[in-house]
Amino acid sequence: MRVTLLAYTQLVDKGLPEDIASWEGSTDATILPEFAFRVCTDTTERMGEDQGFLENWISQGHETPIEHVQFTFLIEDISRVTSHQLVRHRIASFSQESQRYVSEGSGNVIPESIRMGPEHLRTLYFDAVNRTRQVYDELVRGGIRMEDARYVLTGSSLTRMVVSMNLRSLRNFLRLRLDKSAQWEIREVAQHIYMILNEKAPQAVKDLYPLWLKSV
Repeated sequence: MRVTLLAYTQLVDKGLPEDIASWEGSTDATILPEFAFRVCTDTTERMGEDQGFLENWISQGHETPIEHVQFTFLIEDISRVTSHQLVRHRIASFSQESQRYVSEGSGNVIPESIRMGPEHLRTLYFDAVNRTRQVYDELVRGGIRMEDARYVLTGSSLTRMVVSMNLRSLRNFLRLRLDKSAQWEIREVAQHIYMILNEKAPQAVKDLYPLWLKSV
């Protein structure tokens, strides 16, 4: 599995209003939410003065201004099972590798419980996924469209997708998917995303650190 940050909302390089101009081109993703908060309270002249300003507002449940920041990730080598869990999250945008137009490769996610389990069960698993892959290839070679041949494939088939969420939606995603009750694969996706956000927007996810720590 790989999770790569592709883009996120940053301030423009020039032309900003005077009360935020000193932050032009900043790569800190929390500057814009702080400015949005301060517009609400008419305190923009105090930008950057109060340590923990954003954390304090978030702790009180005021998360609307962090919706102004969006992050876009490339998530690779996850199973279709996990991709189906990801797309349940709203508000978000998803672009996933299509099985209608892209021929399936030979990759499958192997759950640790199977990989580390009894040999005869591991053999059953590999026999099953390999057989479905062989049937898929035979159907395509026989003239069946990929969009129909894919029906024989298992949920373990590898996929990749581009995912965009605003910072508030990401916080909700992390609260749900870092929890120990979340399925292991999507929990690993959440762990990667937390680490990226902890670098780019640390004030916005600082309160989620204990949850991340328990998840690893």
